[in-house]
Amino acid sequence: MTIVSRRNLQLAGAGLAGNLKSRGIAEVYVCGLATDFCVAWTALDAR
Repeated sequence: MTIVSRRNLQLAGAGLAGNLKSRGIAEVYVCGLATDFCVAWTALDAR
C-alpha cells in the first residue's frame, strides 16, 4: 500500500496504525522531507 500525502497525517487523524493492522501490514517504510516533524509523526502513528 502506498500512501501519498501532501499534509500531516497525524494532525488529520488518519488512524494509520489501525488501518495498517486491519490490512495485516507489519512493516512500514516512511520517507519524506521534514524527518524531524511530519515524517517522524507519521512513523510514530504507524506503530
